[in-house]
Amino acid sequence: DRPVKAAVRETPEQLAGRVRAELAAAGFDFTPGARRAVRLEEQGVPVGGVDRDRLAGDAVAVLSAQKSAWSAADLAAAVEEVVARSGVVDDPDSVGELVEDVRGRALGGCVSVLDPELHVPTVMSRYLTSQAVVDADMRLNLGFANLASYHNNQNSINSSIEKGVQDGVEDGGVEDGVQDGVEDGGVGVDGRGLDRERGLDVGQVAAVGVLCGTGRLGVIVG
Repeated sequence: DRPVKAAVRETPEQLAGRVRAELAAAGFDFTPGARRAVRLEEQGVPVGGVDRDRLAGDAVAVLSAQKSAWSAADLAAAVEEVVARSGVVDDPDSVGELVEDVRGRALGGCVSVLDPELHVPTVMSRYLTSQAVVDADMRLNLGFANLASYHNNQNSINSSIEKGVQDGVEDGGVEDGVQDGVEDGGVGVDGRGLDRERGLDVGQVAAVGVLCGTGRLGVIVG
């Protein structure tokens, strides 16, 4: 339990003595000469030993992994985070200068999505991104465009399959329907064995044709 505070007002000397006694009880030794002086290089990295370009790149990489666009405030926060993680130890003025310099370098590594002649961003405007994000966006757009083109072609193939299945079922049963539909659609799946004894209806047989086809992406609902 927490001890009851003393009712009598303590003098500064009494308060200091009590705090030292409590710290000593917790394992801290304030005896003069008991603690070895710790050199700066054992505590952390001085400002002069920091790779500023690497820190700036790390800040932009962190933001690129988390967001597609960010503000100047986001960038400043990311820079302070990577500087703190670097283990730098120096006087406040030197560390402050380091943070500002790294922030400027990180800003130079960003790409603005706004036209500076038309828009004046605020500190909270998310107008910054990176070349890595731009490249990833282009790859995604090209991928979606290819999928859309493929989807249109696949719809045409599936229509041929379905028509062939329907015509084949009407003329010669499920097995012939699958074979005819596959040949008409160009998928290249063998429909043998999918006869009436399997209990598959026309829709299920068409689904088998899609699953066994050469298409890279197929969607079957039901």
